[in-house]
Amino acid sequence: MLYAIEKYRNQRINENEPDAITCNPAKPDPKVQLYLTLSMLNYILERKQESIQYLIEAKVAAEFMVQHPKITANINLMERALGEKK
Repeated sequence: MLYAIEKYRNQRINENEPDAITCNPAKPDPKVQLYLTLSMLNYILERKQESIQYLIEAKVAAEFMVQHPKITANINLMERALGEKK
Protein backbone atom coordinates (compact mmCIF):
# COMPACT_ATOMS: atom_id res chain seq x y z
CA MET A 1 0.00 0.00 0.00
CA LEU A 2 2.80 2.41 0.85
CA TYR A 3 4.44 1.72 -2.50
CA ALA A 4 1.22 2.66 -4.30
CA ILE A 5 0.97 5.86 -2.28
CA GLU A 6 4.61 6.70 -2.99
CA LYS A 7 4.10 6.05 -6.72
CA TYR A 8 1.01 8.28 -6.71
CA ARG A 9 2.92 10.98 -4.82
CA ASN A 10 5.73 11.00 -7.38
CA GLN A 11 3.24 11.06 -10.24
CA ARG A 12 1.34 14.03 -8.73
CA ILE A 13 4.55 15.93 -8.03
CA ASN A 14 5.68 15.47 -11.64
CA GLU A 15 2.30 16.51 -13.02
CA ASN A 16 1.91 19.55 -10.77
CA GLU A 17 5.48 20.83 -10.87
CA PRO A 18 4.86 23.33 -13.72
CA ASP A 19 1.81 24.67 -11.87
CA ALA A 20 3.50 24.86 -8.47
CA ILE A 21 3.88 28.64 -8.63
CA THR A 22 0.23 29.21 -9.55
CA CYS A 23 -1.38 27.25 -6.69
CA ASN A 24 -4.62 28.63 -5.29
CA PRO A 25 -3.78 30.40 -2.02
CA ALA A 26 -7.21 29.55 -0.58
CA LYS A 27 -6.51 25.80 -0.76
CA PRO A 28 -3.67 23.99 1.01
CA ASP A 29 -0.85 22.76 -1.19
CA PRO A 30 -1.62 19.13 -2.17
CA LYS A 31 2.08 18.22 -2.02
CA VAL A 32 2.30 19.26 1.64
CA GLN A 33 -0.99 17.53 2.41
CA LEU A 34 0.32 14.32 0.86
CA TYR A 35 3.55 14.46 2.87
CA LEU A 36 1.53 14.99 6.05
CA THR A 37 -0.77 12.10 5.18
CA LEU A 38 2.20 9.80 4.60
CA SER A 39 3.70 10.96 7.89
CA MET A 40 0.44 10.19 9.71
CA LEU A 41 0.11 6.80 8.02
CA ASN A 42 3.64 5.81 8.98
CA TYR A 43 2.98 7.02 12.54
CA ILE A 44 -0.07 4.75 12.76
CA LEU A 45 1.98 1.85 11.38
CA GLU A 46 4.62 2.62 14.04
CA ARG A 47 7.31 3.43 11.49
CA LYS A 48 8.76 6.37 13.36
CA GLN A 49 11.73 7.10 11.07
CA GLU A 50 9.57 7.23 7.94
CA SER A 51 7.02 9.35 9.76
CA ILE A 52 9.70 11.83 10.81
CA GLN A 53 11.13 11.89 7.28
CA TYR A 54 7.77 12.77 5.70
CA LEU A 55 7.08 15.35 8.40
CA ILE A 56 10.39 17.04 7.63
CA GLU A 57 9.57 17.00 3.91
CA ALA A 58 6.15 18.52 4.68
CA LYS A 59 7.74 21.27 6.75
CA VAL A 60 10.24 22.11 4.02
CA ALA A 61 7.54 22.14 1.33
CA ALA A 62 5.32 24.30 3.57
CA GLU A 63 8.02 26.96 3.69
CA PHE A 64 7.61 27.53 -0.05
CA MET A 65 3.82 27.86 -0.09
CA VAL A 66 1.28 30.39 1.05
CA GLN A 67 0.72 29.66 4.75
CA HIS A 68 -2.52 27.82 5.46
CA PRO A 69 -3.86 27.41 9.02
CA LYS A 70 -4.97 23.79 8.45
CA ILE A 71 -1.50 22.75 7.29
CA THR A 72 0.20 24.59 10.15
CA ALA A 73 -2.11 22.96 12.70
CA ASN A 74 -1.52 19.48 11.26
CA ILE A 75 2.26 19.96 11.26
CA ASN A 76 2.12 21.03 14.91
CA LEU A 77 -0.04 18.01 15.80
CA MET A 78 2.39 15.60 14.15
CA GLU A 79 5.36 17.25 15.87
CA ARG A 80 3.67 16.81 19.24
CA ALA A 81 2.68 13.21 18.49
CA LEU A 82 6.20 12.27 17.42
CA GLY A 83 7.66 14.13 20.39
CA GLU A 84 5.57 12.05 22.80
CA LYS A 85 6.77 8.76 21.29
CA LYS A 86 10.46 9.47 21.93
